Amino acid sequence: MQNQHFFYRTEGVLKQIVLDEIIYLEARDNYTKFFTGVKTFFMVRATLENCLNLLPPNTFLRIHRSFAVAGKQIALVTREGVILPAIKLQLPVSKQYYPSLMKQIVVLENKVSKSGKQQE
Repeated sequence: MQNQHFFYRTEGVLKQIVLDEIIYLEARDNYTKFFTGVKTFFMVRATLENCLNLLPPNTFLRIHRSFAVAGKQIALVTREGVILPAIKLQLPVSKQYYPSLMKQIVVLENKVSKSGKQQE
């Protein structure tokens, strides 16, 4: 998916956006904001669900009714949220979407022996 891009309409023109630049998406009623930085975003008139259906599968992970994040942008996952270090932001993870999120990410488990030492 290297350098994959699409266009969005703004001020009467079509502007290109590279998919890898998108950090997260936020739903706002019938609009969706695509964030590419802390305060840098563009808004399209489409629901979050419709946007996710148009984007490549497994690129963005739905974490909340109002949020989806680029999987490669996540540095830390807790039951309450995900940390996005690129913009120093934590987004909430809802109870509804947490199980789905955990199914979509690869988790490597550490095994600890009874003595409390990590096994290899």
